[in-house]
Amino acid sequence: GNKITALINVGDKVTNIEYFLTNV
Repeated sequence: GNKITALINVGDKVTNIEYFLTNV
C-alpha cells in the first residue's frame, strides 16, 4: 500500500485510516 502517503496524512486520523485501508 501507499504507506508514505498514509504517514503524510497523520494530521487527519480518519483520512489517514481510510487512505491506508484503500491503498493497503
